Amino acid sequence: MGGFIIFLCTLHLVFDAKSSVYWVSLSQDFWILNRVVWAKLNSRGMRDVDHPASTFSSISLLYSRVLQVVQEQINQVLAKTPITFEVFRTVVNKIPYREIKEIWRQGRKERETSELKARPVKELRKQLEPEILDLIQEHRLRYLCEGTWFRVLKGMGAKNKVRHIRLSPNHKFLHYSDFEEESKLLLMEDLKEKIVVKKIKMVVTGMECPHVKEKIIKKSASNLAFSIILDESSHFDFVCPDEITCNYWVDGINALLGRPMTSPALAKDLNTLANMEVRLRLLDAEGITIPSEQPPIPPPPPNFDFCFEKSSGVMRRGEGSQSRPVSVM
Repeated sequence: MGGFIIFLCTLHLVFDAKSSVYWVSLSQDFWILNRVVWAKLNSRGMRDVDHPASTFSSISLLYSRVLQVVQEQINQVLAKTPITFEVFRTVVNKIPYREIKEIWRQGRKERETSELKARPVKELRKQLEPEILDLIQEHRLRYLCEGTWFRVLKGMGAKNKVRHIRLSPNHKFLHYSDFEEESKLLLMEDLKEKIVVKKIKMVVTGMECPHVKEKIIKKSASNLAFSIILDESSHFDFVCPDEITCNYWVDGINALLGRPMTSPALAKDLNTLANMEVRLRLLDAEGITIPSEQPPIPPPPPNFDFCFEKSSGVMRRGEGSQSRPVSVM
């Protein structure tokens, strides 16, 4: 609170230099501080301030928060260089708590963005990416094990049928069967046909799919299409209900084949999870300025007499005739 009172004194000194407003004494600063804070506490604009349920028992905490809001309001008004104190008072009352809260949110967002661009943070993110990719791959394979319903295309079977395909728990087979309608209670034993994963040559998407080239589906739906290629004459074609499903299946098939996942959903998930993990790691460095460059490595010490000899279990001090072993407990 003392710093804020000094801030108010500085505020009035600024007005003295630019206008005819008289300098306010320290005792008047106390009066202004209490009037401003209590006015804010009872104002309609401060009812949105996040405060504890028991306001009166936690009045000191609420008082501190209101001081922060008032200080931010004053900073915002001073940035506009008001001419008189009346102008200052009018403008400061027009800045609601919602606007202050948005200013703080934008400030936090800018600081987080700046921190994420720092070189040490980029290196940390790069170290975390392999672990996150493994997590995403595990999610894709688990998604395939849960199975998905696809519409049977014309020329591939009977009309108005749906196909359910599911990855086996051991990741060796893709089980599938055609049904008249979808069912939530479906067991692995109900899927009569299967595809051996080892026989899959590749997975293609979009315009490279055979059923897109043969115009079995419209080109507008090509972004939802993928095909599992077994050989030149054998392939399984699918049209997904949405783009996310298509991305998950393509990533899952590539993961089964030991190939990199390249779908747009992968880049989005990787960015989201990496940013979340980096922010969690940076919580321990809250309030610490992260340098943009690595600090220089200090020069080596003049000697290494403090080196611990693991074989003898003692630490040597000095060299020559004056050296003596020191037991390390």
